[in-house]
Amino acid sequence: MKEAGVPINENPNAYGIPQGTPISAAFSNLYMLDFDIEMSAYCSSIGALYRRYSDDILVVCKLEHARAVEVKIETLLTADVLQISRDKTEVSEFDPSNAALASKRAAQYLGFTFHGDGAAIRPSSLSRQWRKMRRGFRRTRDVATKAIAQGRASKVYTKKLRKRFTSVAARNFSSYARRSAKLFDNEDLILRQLRRFEREVERELLRLKELS
Repeated sequence: MKEAGVPINENPNAYGIPQGTPISAAFSNLYMLDFDIEMSAYCSSIGALYRRYSDDILVVCKLEHARAVEVKIETLLTADVLQISRDKTEVSEFDPSNAALASKRAAQYLGFTFHGDGAAIRPSSLSRQWRKMRRGFRRTRDVATKAIAQGRASKVYTKKLRKRFTSVAARNFSSYARRSAKLFDNEDLILRQLRRFEREVERELLRLKELS
């Protein structure tokens, strides 16, 4: 696809697969299989925990092993003709006996941040959901206002919004957040974030009802 003669998202190489497709994850996991085996064995040897989801790598280890773990990851990635993203590499310290560390950078992994006092939904993930919610309500309000003014409707239909943004549905952000909260020892942080979001959803639903 081109616009004004400029390629858009065009792969300049004669190889590769479309980004974001289901097959991308399958191929990346196949390609990283040997990496996973070697990293898992190495982390086990130093008493560390290794996890990887797509291109997100997490290692929980003693601080004294942190640099060696980074070197090991870089070495194995280089062998697979891959590079680590320096700007996305983070080291977070946790020490139950040192409360001062709790104010330092939290660890981030798969949409969550991990603090000394528990897990929470990552701010960027939460902000994205707030934007989706406000955009969805704004579009519904605009459509409903026009339809009511033209006599094509007498009320605002909010079923889709409720299904998308409230806890009544089995598969949406709220239900996912609640299920996630139950998996962590301290679920209060996530539930506080979620309650604020859900209260705003209910306020927006009431505002829509006033249009009828």
